[in-house]
Amino acid sequence: MQLRFTQMLAALRQGQRFLDANSSALGDVNAGGGRAAFDLVTSQMAAYAEEQDRHRIRAAGELSNELRLARALRRQHMRPIVKVARAKVPEAAQLTAVSLPPIRSNSTDLTTRARAMADAVEPHKQLLHEGGLPSDFIDRLKTAADTLDAAIRQKGTHQKGRIGATDGIVQQVRQARRQVGVMDALVRAQVAEQEPLLTEWRSIVRSIREAATRTRVEPVVGTTPGAPTPVSPAPSAAAPSGPALVVEPSIQKAA
Repeated sequence: MQLRFTQMLAALRQGQRFLDANSSALGDVNAGGGRAAFDLVTSQMAAYAEEQDRHRIRAAGELSNELRLARALRRQHMRPIVKVARAKVPEAAQLTAVSLPPIRSNSTDLTTRARAMADAVEPHKQLLHEGGLPSDFIDRLKTAADTLDAAIRQKGTHQKGRIGATDGIVQQVRQARRQVGVMDALVRAQVAEQEPLLTEWRSIVRSIREAATRTRVEPVVGTTPGAPTPVSPAPSAAAPSGPALVVEPSIQKAA
């Protein structure tokens, strides 16, 4: 859970503890709808926080998996085809599709190029096999591309889930700001000028409101669709000629 939301949730829970600890002095306040609504918004914020963390952790794991699969597609499947084609099938090696993608290619572009390579070398399949590639190298190439695509989609699912949970928290913050105003009026009416209860409650309300002012929505780096995720470059063959790459989510550089 992001720090600004953690502070807000902690402040709300502090308010709950105050209400529980002083139930005798508060009379019917804890039994009314105001307290029920205050508890509901707190529990809903906690639920969204757990969901946000779950998606964040899983998205990070899927990103790691995506990078691993992208490296494998490039190193274990595409590079051997390029090398064998250059050595054994010059006419295939001259095709634009039979070359390694640029280092800065994103994962989606990598899978697209892998399938284009598979189609380009299909007529030369036997010669490339005789040059040292497995007999099913085209099927392996396509399977690796499909597996990488699946990882990209799964990562996107968790990224969207995290954004949705963050939006849910922001909505609960708005609800909490209204509800704390209700509870403040009810508690003040009950405790009147009793000290130190009034001072303690005022401090809690102030901390909730201050935390709420720090919960403005900020972009989540590396999770917003279209945002690149750069990694360190690695040596590779020269980039093929062709149209400019379309930068999509899951930007990565596979060695």
